[in-house]
Amino acid sequence: MCVVPGRPLWGRRQRQLLPNCDSEHDGRRNHALEEAGAEYASVASFGELALRLLAVGAPSTLVGACHRAALDEIRHASTVEVLAGRDAGAVRFGAIPGLLGRRIGGGGVARVRSRRAELRRIALESFLDGWLNEGRAARELQGRAIRAASADERDALMTMAADEQRHADLARDIVTWCFEEEPVGVGRALASVAAR
Repeated sequence: MCVVPGRPLWGRRQRQLLPNCDSEHDGRRNHALEEAGAEYASVASFGELALRLLAVGAPSTLVGACHRAALDEIRHASTVEVLAGRDAGAVRFGAIPGLLGRRIGGGGVARVRSRRAELRRIALESFLDGWLNEGRAARELQGRAIRAASADERDALMTMAADEQRHADLARDIVTWCFEEEPVGVGRALASVAAR
């Protein structure tokens, strides 16, 4: 798994979908390609989240924040590539074939369930993939920034860390909104995760 995964994009059977990466480079370069690919795949994850929020009637502030987060992830993917030594003008990411024919809800789900069920699902995914995962990514980036070899690298990593923390805060806001809309179902879903 990449150090900075962004918000995971899940496919069928809970497999993470990533772009295809070259394998002709050394281990560090491959790690950077994997990391950049995960960040780039997060663009689709945030786009899909915005569509799902629209489907359940979320406030426009949450939908807009998802789109801003998707733009952050494009910038993160490019930043990781540049930090790995690739020319900024040459940054290009591979295809994500798992997105072809994908429907709202992801993972090959053919039909969106009821609004109540979808609110529970969005809350749970936002808690795990957003609030916890992106919060952890922010802390890891801050740690990498402290150990950075140059001021430019430190500044880039700190900017990414601030973005990831904002994404974690967005996920918290989404969980809170879902809970306000469906307190019993969302509360039970979150409690079941906490009990694990």
